[in-house]
Amino acid sequence: MATICRLVSTGLILLFLPSLALGQRPAALSDWTNVLTIEPGTEIVLKTDDGGPGKVRLLSIGPRGLTWLRLDDPAISPDVATALRRSAALHPACFTDGRSHKLTAAVRIDDGAVYRTSRGTTRLFDLERVIAVTPRSDVVELSVVSFGRHMERHTSRGSLIGGVAAGLLGGVVTKGSTEDRTAIALAGFLVGSLVGLQVGAVVGLAAPINPTLLYRREQPQPEAHEVFRADTLVTSWLKRAR
Repeated sequence: MATICRLVSTGLILLFLPSLALGQRPAALSDWTNVLTIEPGTEIVLKTDDGGPGKVRLLSIGPRGLTWLRLDDPAISPDVATALRRSAALHPACFTDGRSHKLTAAVRIDDGAVYRTSRGTTRLFDLERVIAVTPRSDVVELSVVSFGRHMERHTSRGSLIGGVAAGLLGGVVTKGSTEDRTAIALAGFLVGSLVGLQVGAVVGLAAPINPTLLYRREQPQPEAHEVFRADTLVTSWLKRAR
């Protein structure tokens, strides 16, 4: 039975070792380095001082700010907007590398502009018209819409819930020595974790993807003299009330 306990314990360590390695203490939300690892082309939710723009497609990000695809101009035809949106998701570098890129059979980026190439070549507008730049100082919150993060969250929850439930159930219903009950509980935890992992994956596929908050600008703390002034006003009011 001791051998079974050791085997089950080894299985648990192998199962959760990747999570333990990645489960380091996360950086504070006010740390801008959280967002520097976001891949260009990722869909993000951006909140600035003026409240917008909301869900956009990231083109590039750096220590000073970020650039994103802006398609809120109603003058841009739907087929051109679709081509730009698709290219921003798959090949975001084509908006910033200064080279010529054929987006579709009818739309091309060249010489800092967007062209329609069906029935001749027509310059539509400058590329700057659809590239927005947001300085880091204007960013209030930044979240990422990531399918990978979404699935990781659901599978980890399913694995933990399934493992704990099966482990407790196995330990409670099993009769015998303490060693036997421990082995059954460990085995139940391992099996329950594997089953919960699969259930969590199914739930993740069915559930809507919620944005993951990566950055929130730190709010300034009130100055000491302001707190003292408020306290003084309250004290003065209490004296008058007497």
